[in-house]
Amino acid sequence: CTSLTMFSRALILLFYFFCILQCKNKEIVKEYSKEKILRQLDQAIEARPFNDSLYYLRGNYYYQKEEYKSSQFDLNYAIKLDSLVPEYYHLLADAYIDNGESFEGLEIMTRASKLFPDRIPTLLKLSEFENILKQYDQSLETIMQILKLDPSQAQAYLMAGINLRDMKDTINAIKNLTKATSYDDQLSDAWIILGQLYQYKDFRLAQSYFNNAMRIDSNNVNTLHSFASFIQEKEPMLAIGLYQKIIDLDPKYSDAYLNSGILYFKADSFSHALNQFNILCQVESTESKYYYYRGTVKEAMNDVSGARIDFDQALRLNPNFLEAKQALNALKK
Repeated sequence: CTSLTMFSRALILLFYFFCILQCKNKEIVKEYSKEKILRQLDQAIEARPFNDSLYYLRGNYYYQKEEYKSSQFDLNYAIKLDSLVPEYYHLLADAYIDNGESFEGLEIMTRASKLFPDRIPTLLKLSEFENILKQYDQSLETIMQILKLDPSQAQAYLMAGINLRDMKDTINAIKNLTKATSYDDQLSDAWIILGQLYQYKDFRLAQSYFNNAMRIDSNNVNTLHSFASFIQEKEPMLAIGLYQKIIDLDPKYSDAYLNSGILYFKADSFSHALNQFNILCQVESTESKYYYYRGTVKEAMNDVSGARIDFDQALRLNPNFLEAKQALNALKK
């Protein structure tokens, strides 16, 4: 593994301090602060052009800013300078897959797995990428390789359960997910998937699984969303409260506005529903379905002209939007 100079270590601390601030409150991290970090990384690379860890840091910086091509360039160069740091491959694979280049990401992880055939985190990431690309048999083979190295590896059983679920083998999926939680009862993803698999078989048991996930981390938006989706038909107001908590944690989480807006509408709380869809139309102004939903709420509030405007806008954004077309025709009649 590459040894970092004291200067590089200082930059790492600076970079991760920036990341912590960004995660906790994105509004307080100004754009000039980000650019200042980039300038410092640029200057450090200019002074030490063969320090692979600095290219990794800048690649990570670009990745966080979703500048994936720049991230890929730096990470590839870091690997060229030192090809024996597995974290470089992991981040590079993420930069490819998040840029829509899934097969390139899988190729990077396959390459990494050959370099580090006994490294479990690398094999787990490879199995994840194989699953994403629906290569379920290959992913299960990779998992078997992991279990030969560590028969009690909980994450491997979780990945096996995910693959088997996707292959519609519910019985074996449940077996593997249950085994995963027996080795590590803090695996919230395993509890969530178990809850989803039991949702229509045994509601009480499914709810206990979701409760386990909530016990582990009640501030995780994925956990909150999964539980809200599970509970919304039986307890819509509880679900609305969960969606509001998601919004408090992540004001840009559009599905929370959408789902709570629909639940408010079903409860005839039209003003609250309208507020949710107003926000969505502001935040994602090119999404046709949000205008359709807002038009439906306006129609229910007897705002016919407002509903017509929203249905028209939905059709401008998506001329093949059948529901919007039918709603507009019904208004005209």
